[in-house]
Amino acid sequence: HQKAIALADEARKATPNDVGVLASLGSFYAALGDEKRSIPLLRQAVALDPDSAITAFQVGEAYESLHRRDEALRWIRIALKKGFSAEYVKRNPDLAQLRRDPRFSWTTQ
Repeated sequence: HQKAIALADEARKATPNDVGVLASLGSFYAALGDEKRSIPLLRQAVALDPDSAITAFQVGEAYESLHRRDEALRWIRIALKKGFSAEYVKRNPDLAQLRRDPRFSWTTQ
């Protein structure tokens, strides 16, 4: 993850408002458990592209990595509502525990 972080951080310097870079960098930090670096990047990505299903999914996945299930559920629901692939959520191994949570529902209501 450190190499991915270094590469994404370089890309961020070149394009500081690139939503994909910000969300990816936030996800990488989340995978390392670095909440202080992860969450501001994720929030910035959402602020720049609030309608993106992909960004919402990345935020949800990152919160799950940070063991913040309430936020993870919220963002995965938002991603599904915005049209993110339910099949991808269903098959993603990083979300196995989230899918077992009784609060999780495949409905986007």
